[in-house]
Amino acid sequence: MSIPPSIRYALRSLRSGWGFAALFVVTLTLGLAGVNTMFSVLNTVILRPLPFTNADRLVTITETVPFMGSGPQICTLDEFLRWKKSGLLDDAAAINTTDLILTGGDRAELLSGARVTPDFFRVFGISPLLGRGFRQDDAVPGHEQVIILSY
Repeated sequence: MSIPPSIRYALRSLRSGWGFAALFVVTLTLGLAGVNTMFSVLNTVILRPLPFTNADRLVTITETVPFMGSGPQICTLDEFLRWKKSGLLDDAAAINTTDLILTGGDRAELLSGARVTPDFFRVFGISPLLGRGFRQDDAVPGHEQVIILSY
């Protein structure tokens, strides 16, 4: 099979002007990466919003301690409870993600988990597929050993 003359001419031109070709490829790569990034952000934020009731009203609250040179930090549970009592928020829930180690079988297994306040599922407008969600008395010291497993 023979190469068409137009493709042979293009290859000869690229070979003689390889600097221009390299610049063209780099520019095209950066442009496509930028377009891909922008589409990913727009798709996540605008085209496909969070699948929760009133998702436009959900916020994440963090704090910054400038004199310690820190970036956004997660607040403490005491600060969260003060914000919740302040009346500034319609409702609030706290979450602390963590890795857990499940033992008891022939091998240990690393699991991703989260500690949440009892209002967590209600704030997001969701409920467990089976069983019950958390109750307020599940947060009382001595009764906090309640777990909800995801599939």
